[in-house]
Amino acid sequence: MLAAVSFALMIEPAGLVATMRVLRTLGALAGEGHSVRQLSIFFPVMIVIGVGIFIWGLGMPIKVFPCSAIPSFGSGNFRHKHAGD
Repeated sequence: MLAAVSFALMIEPAGLVATMRVLRTLGALAGEGHSVRQLSIFFPVMIVIGVGIFIWGLGMPIKVFPCSAIPSFGSGNFRHKHAGD
């Protein structure tokens, strides 16, 4: 429950990558038998899958990183303005 609430509160200000990291950490803490090696492989794989599905696949306008200087893939930040726009 804490992981779901954290995700809802963090997704907008922190971006998808940081939010998924917190979600996976809270989920790992809730269970038993997780090694650091397993989690260090699992986290990057799930972040790539999450960005691939939500940002590129579904085109959701979610920030990928918390810094606003880094563009969010799929949210239209890569469009160039033309003289007539």
